Amino acid sequence: MSLVTRVTISQTVLLQTVIALILISVPLNAYSIDCNVSGDIPFRIDSDDSDIKLCMQCSGPWARASKLVEFEPKDIPCTFYTAKSTIFSPLGLWDCKLYGATDSGCVTQSILSETQFCVTPISDAIFVDLDISPSPPTISANFSPPPCKSTSLQSFLGDSFKQEKSKPDSDEFLFDGNAGDEVMLTLRANPKEGNNGGSATMRIIGNSLNESMSGAPPLELDVTLPEDGKYSIIVEQPKNSAERFRGSYNLDVESATGVGLIEPTNNVEK
Repeated sequence: MSLVTRVTISQTVLLQTVIALILISVPLNAYSIDCNVSGDIPFRIDSDDSDIKLCMQCSGPWARASKLVEFEPKDIPCTFYTAKSTIFSPLGLWDCKLYGATDSGCVTQSILSETQFCVTPISDAIFVDLDISPSPPTISANFSPPPCKSTSLQSFLGDSFKQEKSKPDSDEFLFDGNAGDEVMLTLRANPKEGNNGGSATMRIIGNSLNESMSGAPPLELDVTLPEDGKYSIIVEQPKNSAERFRGSYNLDVESATGVGLIEPTNNVEK
C-alpha cells in the first residue's frame, strides 16, 4: 500500500469520526406529534401541569417502535401510538424512554426517565402517564401490569426464499437471562396455518448451557440458566430427518422470574 493510499484512508477515517461526533452531539428532530392515531393497543401520554417540552419513544416485541415524538403541554393528553395485532404478537415486554428537548430537537444522549411494563391479553389499552415533577421529569405506566412471565413468538420453517433446498432452515431468537432462572420452552405447530407434520429441533444455547429436543411438535424443554448473560433459542429443521418440519410454528417462552425482550435475528422470517 502506497503512502498516498495510507494517508487517504487515514483522512477518510478521521472525517468519518468527526462526522459521527458531530451527529451524536446534535439534538435530533422528532416527528410532529399526532394525537389521533387508532389501532389495537393505544399508547397515551398525560402530564401533571408541566411547562417544559419533552420527547419520548416506546419499543416492544418484534422490533415494534413508536416514532420519537416531541410534545408540549398543549399537546397532552394525547394518544400518540398504537401497537397493531398481527401474526407477530405485540404482547410482551415494552420499554418507554423520556428525553429532554431543546429548540433544536430531542436530546437523546441522556435518558431522563425510563419505564418497562408487560402487555398481556387482559390489557385492553395501555396508558403511559408522564408524571412531570420539578427534578427530574419521570415516566410511569398508570396501570398495574403483571410481570412478563411468558411470551409467544411465531415464524415459519422451510419457506425462506434464500434457503437452499438441501440446507435445513433455522430461526434464532436472543434474550438476556439471569443465573438460576427456570425457563420453559414449548414449540407447537400453528393450528391456524398449514404444516407437514415433520420433525423439528428446539435448542437453547448460552454460556455452558446447550440443551435440545427433536421430534414432531409439540416439543417441551425446561432448563435452568447457569449464568447471567445472552442466550440463544434456535428452532430448526433437523439435518438427518426423513421429513423435516415445514410450516408455521409458535414458540412459547415462560420464565420463573419474568421474560425480558426476546429479539429475532435477521434469519427469522417476519
